[in-house]
Amino acid sequence: MTWNFRQGGKTENPKDSGIKDFSKNIFESVIREATQNAIDKRLNENLPVKIIFKFGDISSDKIPAFEELKQRWKDIYNKWKDQDQYENILKAILERIEEFGNEIPYLSISDFNTKGMDFTSNPDIDKTGYGAFSRGNHSYHDSNNAAGSEGQGKAALYAISAMRTMFVHTVSSEGSIYEGLTRLATHVYHGNKYNADGYYPHLPDRPEYEGLTPNHYLPFRRDLSDFGTTITLVGLWSYEDVRGKMIKSAINNFWMAIHDGDLIIQVDDTVLDKNSIENLIEQYLPEREESSRAKSNPTDLGRAKCYYETWTGKSENIEIYEEKIDILGDCVLKIAQHSDYPGKVAFFRIQKMLIVRSSVNTFVSKGYCGVFICNDEEGNKMLRKMEGKTHTEWDPKLCSTKEDKKNADHAIKALNSFIKRSWESYRRKYLPEMLDLKGLKGLSIGNKPNGDKKSTGIKEKKQIVSSPRAKKLQPMFEKHGITKKGLKSARITNSDVWEYSLVLNSNGNKKLEIIMTPATDASRVKNNDLLEVKTASDGWDINNNSIKGDLVDGENIIKFSLNEKERVALDFKLITL
Repeated sequence: MTWNFRQGGKTENPKDSGIKDFSKNIFESVIREATQNAIDKRLNENLPVKIIFKFGDISSDKIPAFEELKQRWKDIYNKWKDQDQYENILKAILERIEEFGNEIPYLSISDFNTKGMDFTSNPDIDKTGYGAFSRGNHSYHDSNNAAGSEGQGKAALYAISAMRTMFVHTVSSEGSIYEGLTRLATHVYHGNKYNADGYYPHLPDRPEYEGLTPNHYLPFRRDLSDFGTTITLVGLWSYEDVRGKMIKSAINNFWMAIHDGDLIIQVDDTVLDKNSIENLIEQYLPEREESSRAKSNPTDLGRAKCYYETWTGKSENIEIYEEKIDILGDCVLKIAQHSDYPGKVAFFRIQKMLIVRSSVNTFVSKGYCGVFICNDEEGNKMLRKMEGKTHTEWDPKLCSTKEDKKNADHAIKALNSFIKRSWESYRRKYLPEMLDLKGLKGLSIGNKPNGDKKSTGIKEKKQIVSSPRAKKLQPMFEKHGITKKGLKSARITNSDVWEYSLVLNSNGNKKLEIIMTPATDASRVKNNDLLEVKTASDGWDINNNSIKGDLVDGENIIKFSLNEKERVALDFKLITL
């Protein structure tokens, strides 16, 4: 038996754009795509969906037509090697294949208490679940609340395989099917030109029933008595601590569904369920503080603990805000306090998969965090329309019709307004004396920012603040008798340390806390990252990224240094004590 490819067709280069997009955060991509697909096909609503990720090795002679796949990759290299932009990736693929020897690493993903993928309910296979998965770049949903929106997430599964090859066995009420799928590139094999997508043992146009499959050994099959799907990705890339990173990704993205008993995830022998999730968070992600760079590297920098504690009532000063928001319907926001919390809100839909962690235009300050969920079915339909293929943002621009974009824009504005009102209510209750001295925002060393930028959606991004020259000190701060005079910095002789001198004028004696964060023009660090204070003037106490002390009547020169070897542009927040 051989792999079946269509001859001719459009030319597809080796740098598959979908695979490239999902490769950036591969563990997040695989966990999110496989798990959300399983949640969307939940069979019994009274039982949790279970998904098992199992790593292993298999002899190459047990993988159907393995030598043929190796040869096709060599033929791809021969066709595209003279193009500089493709040579490196193709060399890496061939080198990885040679590293395998006779033992091929794989990742098998099996879901339970799911319906499996339907493939016989419609004579047009493109309109079935399995057809969309195996032969389309589109989506198929049997539920308006399905987590997927673009239907391109399967590229995440190909991305973890150096050979871009998987075997699928799905069992549903309609029957069962087994098939190998591979996504290569346009190539010439035995003198004929073929396109990228290959199928084993079926023809490209339509797969056959299980009963018509040739009677010979086929690996990675599941028990026919269990509805559901097993997807096995063969020829994996090499990763460090792959199991640990998969567990962290599962925690960060699905802690809510796991805690609520809707989902069980197993990575090899580690089981994440409602009884173990708290201990596993403590084991794998014990820190509460989360960098603003979590979106760029969610596996290493994401931190679920602050959001988990907020949602489950294990934190301090928790408040719950519930409201029927325009377009989105019934929504809930919980806000809680801890000195290590990152000042962000985690956003969820009904499926309880993390969409994004966002500072929401800094409505929520550091030392606090929030968790938001839309529980309304109609609201979830609208939010799903605002998601891109990676499901990590809500942006009205991603809607496909003018009417949807208009409604989505209204929904996002209503959502931001709800969060702002809730935060203001929270502040009035717990921080009545807190002064956010916006007049000090942008008091920076370095290039000046360019001005305010209007947010179009819920995304994790850095705050953009206006130039200090464009703002005058707010009268409400003047009545507290605090005005700014300037900020200077100088390198301490014979050291890497920069000493900063902040000059404040005070009308009378006052107690003050000064919190320091990087300005948005800092090149190496982002807003909301912790800038640890190393030294401070006599009489000022250090507390991580803040200093506390007394202002005297008149001019005050406050000197301090940071745990940074290079000069950093700074923003400040002042809090009266």
